[in-house]
Amino acid sequence: MERRLLSGLASADTLPQTLFQCEAAKTICPPGFTVTEINPVDLSEHQLISAGDPRFGGATGAIYVGKSLWVGTVHGSDIEGYSRSTSSEKK
Repeated sequence: MERRLLSGLASADTLPQTLFQCEAAKTICPPGFTVTEINPVDLSEHQLISAGDPRFGGATGAIYVGKSLWVGTVHGSDIEGYSRSTSSEKK
């Protein structure tokens, strides 16, 4: 079985100060995020999804469960599900 590390990150265009300010204000951080799959052997990367909307941002981690890719956020207990076959398709 191949093993991969999944990384969910807030948009690279977002300044850290902006992320800290929206978190302190308890508002949704800028919505864009990317989930990347990283091969732990050679550290190669493969972008799985680039998504986000005004109600779900600040992605911090992701995990595959069956054929679904679940993405977590720093905002409470919110999660979003995406289809593994078409990673940009929301569940």
